[in-house]
Amino acid sequence: MKFHVSLCLQLVLAGGLWASVGHEPDPEVLLDEYNTCNKKFENIYYDLETTLQAGSKKYVYSLQYCSNNEKKQWIGDLKCYNEDATIDQMSSSLITKIFNDTMGIYLTHYNPDLKGNLPPRAVIVHSSREKYLQSMDETASHGAPLKGKIDGNNHQSIYDLLKGATILKLYDEIAKMLGYDTYLIEAETKYGIVKAWISPDAGYNCLRWEIVKKQNQFYRDGTTTNDRFTKRTDAFIAEKVEQIYGKYVVTQAKFDNKVENGDTILGDYTYHYNLKKIDLNPDFEALSAFEIKLPEGTIVRDENNPEVRYKWTSGRLVKELAEKPPQSTAEIEVPAAKPKRPQAPEDTELLNTYKNNLTRHIRNLTALESRHVSHPGNARARDYIIDELKKYGYSPVTDSFQARDMTLHNVISDSSDKNKPVILLSAHFDSSSSGNGQAPGADDNASGVAALLELARILKENRIQKNFEFVFFNCEEAGTRGSRHLSDKYRDNRRQIDYMINIDTIGTWKGPLSETCPVNFVTDKNSVGVIEQLQEHFPYPLRQSKTIWRDDHGNFWNNGYKAIEITEDGCTEHMHKPTDTAEKLDYDNIARIVHGLYVFLSR
Repeated sequence: MKFHVSLCLQLVLAGGLWASVGHEPDPEVLLDEYNTCNKKFENIYYDLETTLQAGSKKYVYSLQYCSNNEKKQWIGDLKCYNEDATIDQMSSSLITKIFNDTMGIYLTHYNPDLKGNLPPRAVIVHSSREKYLQSMDETASHGAPLKGKIDGNNHQSIYDLLKGATILKLYDEIAKMLGYDTYLIEAETKYGIVKAWISPDAGYNCLRWEIVKKQNQFYRDGTTTNDRFTKRTDAFIAEKVEQIYGKYVVTQAKFDNKVENGDTILGDYTYHYNLKKIDLNPDFEALSAFEIKLPEGTIVRDENNPEVRYKWTSGRLVKELAEKPPQSTAEIEVPAAKPKRPQAPEDTELLNTYKNNLTRHIRNLTALESRHVSHPGNARARDYIIDELKKYGYSPVTDSFQARDMTLHNVISDSSDKNKPVILLSAHFDSSSSGNGQAPGADDNASGVAALLELARILKENRIQKNFEFVFFNCEEAGTRGSRHLSDKYRDNRRQIDYMINIDTIGTWKGPLSETCPVNFVTDKNSVGVIEQLQEHFPYPLRQSKTIWRDDHGNFWNNGYKAIEITEDGCTEHMHKPTDTAEKLDYDNIARIVHGLYVFLSR
């Protein structure tokens, strides 16, 4: 919505605010009344339906939201609909997130129709409860824009951003929205250009707000990220305002999120919100709100008591067997790498051999069109990996697990000594499902599978006398279920793992590997020692990824194992799209990464 501005008044808040004259509104009053209006979400109950159309898929969240200041809960489900209106069971799930005065339960990856799979899992949170709450409050699907909040603003709302601005602009021209007069306030902040259209006649609700930001204006936990975009635009638009108990409430709205990198659109999503059964003064006790209730058999971990686990049994937590402690998955400060000794010139002939093998693997895998678990290409990719491992002298085995009504398989090289700690090397071979059913997944993650196959060949031919195990995970794109199954199995069997290296999306780079184009890694606190060893021997520059992925290695973190990931930094424009094809990859750099990992693993 565009306006012809007839008057622009600049305010320097530090120098005092001007008072309203005649019908002109006081911007401080507008903001404070808007904040008061928004406070209703701190003590409220409602049913929320959020709809997102993403390509051929439609996602519908049905949530019961209940909030009493710092007590909050989201209970409901997510249904993913295919283009033909059938439900995609792999992408649908139940949602349970409950936070009371002392702790929270965060239930993840639970689905009611799992057949023979592991029980659902939950985490009890204490010390990081505030962080979990902030994360939920900033999730678009959970109604964050209704509260004037969204991620990337360092946990600040529209009110916070405008109230904290040094200079505000109040546009004198009145705009009509939904039949109400609105006043536009604008400010340029370090989080981007922020605009809010506030309507005194609609209970000081904000009927529209926008944030336009550049890459260095996207904040997480107080620091900027280097995600690949040049412009991000978030816009909230109210579509219906109703009076409930004499108070104005926005009951229908939409939220647009558009991310661009130059002329390329990286993401363009629109969420639609519909609030139902709103209660501004709920009886929380009658609602049984904030009571921890989980599906029978749920496995529960306590972040403050990591050496034990619990099972939800007959309405209470029952202590289970001891296990290795999970570690924090927060971003870790890794010590700077020591200056590297000059490396010998690259062996061009050797790298070309790697490159030719990598190219063959990636082209063969992407020729399957899709390796999504619902497509025939998934099983063909599994068989291709098995055949290649056999050629190199391995005796691969499959590790079966259930996902919905399907039996899926991980592939394991099965060359390791089960009585000794093992070095686990992994990559996932499935691809995502795209709009037309084709998801070649060249970068994500044929690149990682090819690298792992080539490493398996090289380490076998060079007779490196270490206890290696190569694992090719399935079902990563639908909840990392293959790695979740195997990591839990290894935990329960007390399998000793020295450390794990997961390889995921290593195919696109901007020039040869260098200080300005380094290989990225992801780690947790427990695994920093592995990174320090890698930094000592890896012949190319390394950098901690700015984007914290929780890929297959994350399930091993949860079970207390040391694990790192080698990856790119952030999403490419082709990720999870039919355009993620083999000809777009940088095979020279994939070969360099394989060589670097061989150098490290052979030491």
